[in-house]
Amino acid sequence: MKHRSAIPPAAKLKTAILPAPRDDGSETAQVATAKPVILSEASRLSLSRRILARRVAQSKDPFSLSALTAVFSSASSAPPPAAHSHLRKLLVSALAFCLLGCKSETPAPANAAQPPFMSAVAGSAPQDQAPAPETTDGFDGAKAYAQVVKQLSFGPRPAGSPELAKLQDYLESELKSYGCAVETDSFSADTPAGRLPMKNILVKIPGAKPGIILVGTHYDTKRLPDFVGADDGGSSTAVMLEAARQLCKAPGKYAVWIAFFDAEEAVNKEWKDPDNRYGSRQMAAKLAASDDLPKVKAFLLVDLVGGKNIIFARNAESTKWLVDLVWKTAGNLGYGSIFVKEQLGASDDHLSFTARNVPSVDIIDLNHTAVYWHTPQDTIDKISPKSLAIVGHVVLESVKQLQQK
Repeated sequence: MKHRSAIPPAAKLKTAILPAPRDDGSETAQVATAKPVILSEASRLSLSRRILARRVAQSKDPFSLSALTAVFSSASSAPPPAAHSHLRKLLVSALAFCLLGCKSETPAPANAAQPPFMSAVAGSAPQDQAPAPETTDGFDGAKAYAQVVKQLSFGPRPAGSPELAKLQDYLESELKSYGCAVETDSFSADTPAGRLPMKNILVKIPGAKPGIILVGTHYDTKRLPDFVGADDGGSSTAVMLEAARQLCKAPGKYAVWIAFFDAEEAVNKEWKDPDNRYGSRQMAAKLAASDDLPKVKAFLLVDLVGGKNIIFARNAESTKWLVDLVWKTAGNLGYGSIFVKEQLGASDDHLSFTARNVPSVDIIDLNHTAVYWHTPQDTIDKISPKSLAIVGHVVLESVKQLQQK
């Protein structure tokens, strides 16, 4: 994300007082962690194992129990100098696993203590719970929230990094587990950081008639120290994963394709063409070469959609009739106070498609993310399961509306 082309005065004031984000080109920076004051390395390992042991003891799922037991064994075998770092990664992965699949007879108290090194990624339990899936067209905001946690377990994920490669593998595996047909496009691009490997991921759900409804997100994070992108990259990717879980089991009149774009973020600090939108430009060009692009009836992009108190202004650089359809759909669902009439310009992945005459809309909240946008404060505590559910609900219902055209 992204470049603001028109921001209301209040938002300008809000962003003017922010410190400039650091940009040293690092692609291996880890999540900032607090340092224990008293406990020794061995004591921290023992304490952390006991905390997760309670979760294992409470679980009735044999698969969950065996998986967490494997975490303990692996953590115990780590060389002493690497134990802390190794354990941190294992415990965060285990937490994400539990959120996605573990069942506990007695949930842990909301204020239960966590090892200090988990707090930057795991955070505390969200205050605003997601509505029941049956009220949001089957979209499960709690599952989407767990997908954000899972992404953050890999650490910062800039284009070309080993951490992003791990997320790519996870996305492919997760999508296939839903029964989705998944295609990938591995390519490389020249950037200010040199030539970087990149990969687009595309889910293809067949339709009964010619025509494609495209929905998508970017899944990379900005190349900044300690930047894990819970909202910028994480939230929209989680929404698309949960949308795919619903859409892949219910083909419609037109095909639905779900795109996960690599390298939307500029490598340099500032957003300046052509240093941005590497993945979406690659996909748009490839679809044009295969003659699939003219078949795309509409493209719905989501970005920065997981924050608390979200407000979505109409994107001035989107296709008007498609903005009207999405915002009317949101209003009919009861979200008129969230999808508002004000306009805001934002350069984003949809421009790769509007430039090729594909009707496109960008659902993005730039104003209310300004206080943590492109800073290390874009962490899991900024994410609302309720917001994820609202956006997912609107996306699914908008796809239904487009299926009727």
